[in-house]
Amino acid sequence: MTSRRVNTATRSVQFNNSLFDAKTLAQGAETEDEKARLCNVDRSTLWRYRTGRTVPLLDEAMRFAARIDLTVADLWSAAPLELDGAAVIPVGRRRSAA
Repeated sequence: MTSRRVNTATRSVQFNNSLFDAKTLAQGAETEDEKARLCNVDRSTLWRYRTGRTVPLLDEAMRFAARIDLTVADLWSAAPLELDGAAVIPVGRRRSAA
């Protein structure tokens, strides 16, 4: 399983726990172990996704969502990013010298 630790920039992505629970329950998975098995991940990986500690890379997120007949957009949604007034400089771009 390929995933990465969440940094401040990716904390704006949230897992849709209620949709996940409804969809997995409809497929007969009641416990966290059954849900993890249905999605072909470890229980600890599922916990990290559900709590937002880890966000999977796109290819793994697509496989994970497809296993329960959902899309990545169904399971992970963007949340407002609070920056406390900090300036954001897009990665790969440089400030122009004035």
